[in-house]
Amino acid sequence: MVIDTNIVLRYLLRDNDAGFEEASKIFESGREVKITDLVISEVLYVMRGVTYKKSRQQAAESIRIALQNNNVINPSGTAKKYLELYMTTNLDLVDCYLIASVLKSGEELKTFDKKMQKVYEQELANC
Repeated sequence: MVIDTNIVLRYLLRDNDAGFEEASKIFESGREVKITDLVISEVLYVMRGVTYKKSRQQAAESIRIALQNNNVINPSGTAKKYLELYMTTNLDLVDCYLIASVLKSGEELKTFDKKMQKVYEQELANC
């Protein structure tokens, strides 16, 4: 099943008892649970926003931990890498996503962004 942002947020934030209980049932059901890249992006946006004020690291680490469940997958297969880059660099999420996607596909990345180019080159050297 594919889940939306609200399911992920209730599970991660535990800010609504009924919502957390339902979300937990989904995550712990043993069924395959898919969290898309757009949902991850929105979860990060909400968690970092005015209401929750989580740091980049706190928000990304929460999602990364959720993705470690055996039945939870990211269909693109790039989330673990772009979340790692998001937590360890100052690049924005889109740049981290592009680097992770390019590394996975084996394509070449072209950018005018010097910081992004540097991280990309470092990641290529580590492959």
